[in-house]
Amino acid sequence: MESSAIKNLFNKKSGSQPLLDQLALRFKHYQKELYMSNDMLFSLTYMASISTANLTRDKIFTSISDKKEYCPSKYFNMIKELAQHWHYDYANACELISTKVTHERMRELLNRLSNAIAAGEPDSEFLTKEWKLFKTKRKDEFERDLETTKEWSNAYTALLVSTSLVAIIILLSVILYNMGDPADTLYSTMFIIFFMAFFGVGLLFKASPKDSKVHSLSIKSQEQVYIYKWAPLSIALSALAVILLTVIPAFIGSVDFFIDIKGVGMVLAGVILMPVGMAANKDIDKINKRDECFTTFIRSLGSIVSGSGLTVPKALLKIDPKNLGELRDMSQELYKKLASGLDPALCWGRFVGETGSYLIYKLTSVFVDAVNLGGNAEVVGELVSS
Repeated sequence: MESSAIKNLFNKKSGSQPLLDQLALRFKHYQKELYMSNDMLFSLTYMASISTANLTRDKIFTSISDKKEYCPSKYFNMIKELAQHWHYDYANACELISTKVTHERMRELLNRLSNAIAAGEPDSEFLTKEWKLFKTKRKDEFERDLETTKEWSNAYTALLVSTSLVAIIILLSVILYNMGDPADTLYSTMFIIFFMAFFGVGLLFKASPKDSKVHSLSIKSQEQVYIYKWAPLSIALSALAVILLTVIPAFIGSVDFFIDIKGVGMVLAGVILMPVGMAANKDIDKINKRDECFTTFIRSLGSIVSGSGLTVPKALLKIDPKNLGELRDMSQELYKKLASGLDPALCWGRFVGETGSYLIYKLTSVFVDAVNLGGNAEVVGELVSS
């Protein structure tokens, strides 16, 4: 490789990029950083699972580098490039890449990995130990964030009530004592209320645990297909209703009716958005049930594959359908497709897409890849389900 290849390896950006491209890259990087802690847990689960197949270190790093859905994969890919193409020792490669990582926990993980490799600790032992440790830390952090979010929610409610009360007092004072222009005062108080509201929302977003419920795959659940089909039209119609029946009449006046037409605009917008909202609520309920059933599904599948030595399609038949809940029909469809000799990757991809679940999307490939590589299906099932 030439020196330019080294620059590409560390993703150094030139200053000649257009401003919009730079902003897009910054926003994309910000999104990945938000979910870095979650993806670190998924990455450790993946590496610990495939290490049960007694793979070489090269194979472990190559496999995790190919998992582009995990944010840390880019750092493991850099380590792989340095070790396999530039003949760096893995310990030195991990230490070198850690200096380029901005996320604190990811940097600490790479440093510990470097020390473990230098000390000669087996990869499977280190990865399993790190997985258990990080899972405990992540669980505690998630619970703390939830409690913090509850406290900030109460503070946000009190903030809105206090701000509204102060705004009302100011308006009444202006009207009663003729202290200024009521219109200017109204606009000023509106600005203050909006500012405080958005400020509170920002605090809630910062304090809340960063987690996703639905995946972003092209194949989606039935409810998500309906939502993606009708949401743009519903949002456009509701916005039009608010503008025509609420915003415009509020500023330029409206024709007299037996009811206030400005309120009708908001009500109509809510009615238009109701079907999409009901579909979204139904989808979330189903995803919650599928996530709960997934632990039973994957643990049972791993136990059957490991205990009886059956292939995955035949093991799917051995799982009691009564314990699968929302995944019962989907698991039967998965069996039919796998038994028909279709491409397993496409079959599992369809299964994951139709569940609509972000968690199932992240964890299914862990089990499938580990079993395909010769890992212990029972151990992998326990790792994934926990």
